[in-house]
Amino acid sequence: MADSVCRKCRSKFDNWERKTKEDFAEFMDKKNFEEIIDEEIAECGIQTDAIEQTVEIPIKRTSASHRTCFVRQKTDGCSSKVLSAEEQKLVFIKRGIVVSPGSRCCRDHLYGKHLTFEALHQIVPTKTEPVVFDAKGIMNSITECCTMIQDTKTFDFDDPTSLDDEAYYNLTGLEKDMIDQFDNLLSTLTSMRNFYVRSIRVGLALFLVKMRLGVSNRVLSSLFRMKNKRVVFRIVHAIAEGLLKNFVPKHLGFQHIDRRTVLDRHQTLIASQLMADRDDQVILVMDGTYLFIQKSSSNQFQRRSFSMHKHRNLIKPMITTATVSVSSLQVEFNCV
Repeated sequence: MADSVCRKCRSKFDNWERKTKEDFAEFMDKKNFEEIIDEEIAECGIQTDAIEQTVEIPIKRTSASHRTCFVRQKTDGCSSKVLSAEEQKLVFIKRGIVVSPGSRCCRDHLYGKHLTFEALHQIVPTKTEPVVFDAKGIMNSITECCTMIQDTKTFDFDDPTSLDDEAYYNLTGLEKDMIDQFDNLLSTLTSMRNFYVRSIRVGLALFLVKMRLGVSNRVLSSLFRMKNKRVVFRIVHAIAEGLLKNFVPKHLGFQHIDRRTVLDRHQTLIASQLMADRDDQVILVMDGTYLFIQKSSSNQFQRRSFSMHKHRNLIKPMITTATVSVSSLQVEFNCV
């Protein structure tokens, strides 16, 4: 059914159209109307470009050289590698230093494609240059920062600032800020080097978390974002070998300390007065206890560590120690 308009309304519309026809004449042609709209949009774009502002910021920058390591700032003849774009952004976010594209560093400063924590803090800028940023550039930088934060590892031990002292103690059993216990232990592993899948720092942290919490290798591979549990096993084995080679000889056994040092630094006055007959006599404390262990996959070790008295697998260490904080550990196996 068609709509109908009364004669009175139709007359009012005709009068209005006659009076305003000249005012809207330029819009009656559709093509002319579209051209007018395009011109107005173009004028708005010109005004927007005219008021767009930029900011100039002085940025620290490293040298761009394929022959010089940008970390050490010298050529030492060792093999070098170009730093990836992701690591360049990481250096800028954490240190505020721009690594020039194509810059190279020694492989000792890398594990995989990542800079070690020590190398990151050894970078020294060679010059400062003004860099102009516009709105688009600033937005891109913010987006990249957000992406990197989302991709951060669960436990980033390569960046000690990402974990506080309480977190270090809860995970590894060592204090980060108390005389740098973790770093002191790390410094003893002189025979180890960084590998593709982990740095020495991450390997030591993984080993300590394993010893303190007793979680499975599968869980550790998820926490530290390793490929699988076999990688975790190899890392734990390598760290254990490194500690046995570098740390244990300096802190356990009779050979790591001399008699005079024990008398001067590790023997209490009360022990000397109660037990010693002369001034140069060393007082030692010896104690043995049981340490229960799980069954070993090695049949020979399982038979040697099984106690017929306790009916469990165990080891019985005999600890020989001075009266103050020095010990020598000897382990005896039970025989069937």
